[in-house]
Amino acid sequence: MAAPVGNSNAKKGKEWFDALRKECVQKDALRKIASVVVEKAMQGETWAIQEVANRFDGKPAQAVEVSGADGGPVETVTRIELVDMDGNGSD
Repeated sequence: MAAPVGNSNAKKGKEWFDALRKECVQKDALRKIASVVVEKAMQGETWAIQEVANRFDGKPAQAVEVSGADGGPVETVTRIELVDMDGNGSD
Protein backbone atom coordinates (compact mmCIF):
# COMPACT_ATOMS: atom_id res chain seq x y z
CA MET A 1 0.00 0.00 0.00
CA ALA A 2 1.42 3.37 -0.98
CA ALA A 3 1.77 6.24 1.47
CA PRO A 4 -0.89 8.94 1.40
CA VAL A 5 -0.31 11.95 -0.84
CA GLY A 6 1.90 14.48 0.94
CA ASN A 7 3.54 11.88 3.21
CA SER A 8 7.24 12.74 3.34
CA ASN A 9 8.40 9.96 5.67
CA ALA A 10 10.01 8.00 2.84
CA LYS A 11 11.94 11.09 1.75
CA LYS A 12 13.23 11.64 5.30
CA GLY A 13 14.33 8.02 5.50
CA LYS A 14 16.12 8.32 2.16
CA GLU A 15 17.92 11.48 3.29
CA TRP A 16 19.12 9.69 6.44
CA PHE A 17 20.19 6.64 4.40
CA ASP A 18 22.10 8.83 1.92
CA ALA A 19 23.88 10.78 4.67
CA LEU A 20 24.78 7.62 6.57
CA ARG A 21 26.03 5.90 3.44
CA LYS A 22 28.19 8.92 2.52
CA GLU A 23 29.82 9.00 5.96
CA CYS A 24 30.42 5.26 5.95
CA VAL A 25 32.07 5.40 2.52
CA GLN A 26 34.23 8.42 3.38
CA LYS A 27 35.48 6.88 6.63
CA ASP A 28 35.70 3.26 5.43
CA ALA A 29 33.30 2.62 8.31
CA LEU A 30 31.51 -0.45 6.96
CA ARG A 31 34.75 -2.40 6.71
CA LYS A 32 35.76 -1.31 10.21
CA ILE A 33 32.33 -2.13 11.67
CA ALA A 34 32.33 -5.52 9.95
CA SER A 35 35.76 -6.23 11.36
CA VAL A 36 34.56 -5.46 14.90
CA VAL A 37 31.48 -7.66 14.49
CA VAL A 38 33.57 -10.58 13.20
CA GLU A 39 36.08 -10.17 16.06
CA LYS A 40 33.26 -10.16 18.62
CA ALA A 41 31.73 -13.25 16.99
CA MET A 42 35.09 -15.03 17.18
CA GLN A 43 35.23 -14.13 20.89
CA GLY A 44 31.88 -15.85 21.39
CA GLU A 45 29.57 -12.83 21.61
CA THR A 46 26.13 -14.26 20.87
CA TRP A 47 24.73 -11.07 19.30
CA ALA A 48 27.69 -10.89 16.90
CA ILE A 49 27.43 -14.56 15.92
CA GLN A 50 23.72 -14.01 15.26
CA GLU A 51 24.45 -10.93 13.14
CA VAL A 52 27.01 -12.76 11.01
CA ALA A 53 24.63 -15.71 10.55
CA ASN A 54 21.76 -13.39 9.61
CA ARG A 55 23.86 -11.64 6.99
CA PHE A 56 25.01 -14.88 5.37
CA ASP A 57 21.90 -17.03 5.76
CA GLY A 58 19.17 -14.41 6.14
CA LYS A 59 16.95 -14.06 9.16
CA PRO A 60 14.81 -17.08 10.00
CA ALA A 61 11.14 -16.85 9.05
CA GLN A 62 9.01 -15.55 11.90
CA ALA A 63 5.79 -17.27 12.86
CA VAL A 64 2.76 -15.00 12.68
CA GLU A 65 -0.46 -15.85 14.48
CA VAL A 66 -3.65 -14.33 13.16
CA SER A 67 -6.75 -14.40 15.30
CA GLY A 68 -10.01 -12.57 15.68
CA ALA A 69 -11.45 -10.78 18.69
CA ASP A 70 -10.47 -12.31 22.04
CA GLY A 71 -8.24 -14.87 20.33
CA GLY A 72 -11.13 -16.45 18.46
CA PRO A 73 -11.26 -17.29 14.76
CA VAL A 74 -11.06 -14.57 12.14
CA GLU A 75 -14.49 -13.65 10.83
CA THR A 76 -15.00 -13.35 7.09
CA VAL A 77 -17.72 -11.06 5.76
CA THR A 78 -18.89 -11.31 2.17
CA ARG A 79 -21.01 -8.50 0.77
CA ILE A 80 -22.61 -8.15 -2.63
CA GLU A 81 -23.57 -4.66 -3.77
CA LEU A 82 -25.66 -3.55 -6.71
CA VAL A 83 -23.76 -1.01 -8.79
CA ASP A 84 -25.69 1.48 -10.95
CA MET A 85 -23.76 1.17 -14.22
CA ASP A 86 -25.94 3.54 -16.31
CA GLY A 87 -25.93 6.35 -13.76
CA ASN A 88 -29.69 6.98 -13.74
CA GLY A 89 -30.13 6.02 -10.07
CA SER A 90 -32.79 3.38 -10.69
CA ASP A 91 -32.38 -0.25 -9.70
